[in-house]
Amino acid sequence: MLLGMAMVRGGFFTDWTRPQLAMLAGSGIVIGGVPTVLAIRWLEGHGWPPQAMFLAIEDGMALPHLLMALGYAALLVLIFPTVRQWRIGKALAAAGRCAFSNYLGTTVLMTAIFSGWGLGLGPELPRVWLPAFVLLGWAAMVLWPQWWLRRFGQGPLERLWRRLALPAR
Repeated sequence: MLLGMAMVRGGFFTDWTRPQLAMLAGSGIVIGGVPTVLAIRWLEGHGWPPQAMFLAIEDGMALPHLLMALGYAALLVLIFPTVRQWRIGKALAAAGRCAFSNYLGTTVLMTAIFSGWGLGLGPELPRVWLPAFVLLGWAAMVLWPQWWLRRFGQGPLERLWRRLALPAR
């Protein structure tokens, strides 16, 4: 969040030139992607050892993933003017307007599916099925906001947040 605030203040979304954004997109994705791919190959070759997985997820891959995230953000800023009128652009814009609801909603949904207090499918499902749940989660996060925003104008948690945070008029 702090990085996003710094990016807004630094003109990332408004003042950076296309060559600057392209440089960050390419270098961030490549420089962050190489160690990520190498780590995945090592982990896979060693049978995904739990201690190494936790080390990679919690600490080891933080910087490469940050670089990749910055690269993807720059890529999105570059391509969004072109795709904003396309169906996918409108869907992504709607998802962005419901980001708080999407974040907590998918957290609750996936936790209910995989954890012990819910269906408890985490230890039961083969790992090969997990990408399908990721794709379903992404589809939900992109599809429901369009429907919701046509009816209510803002996401449910975004509305609640504004009511709690803004003074009564």
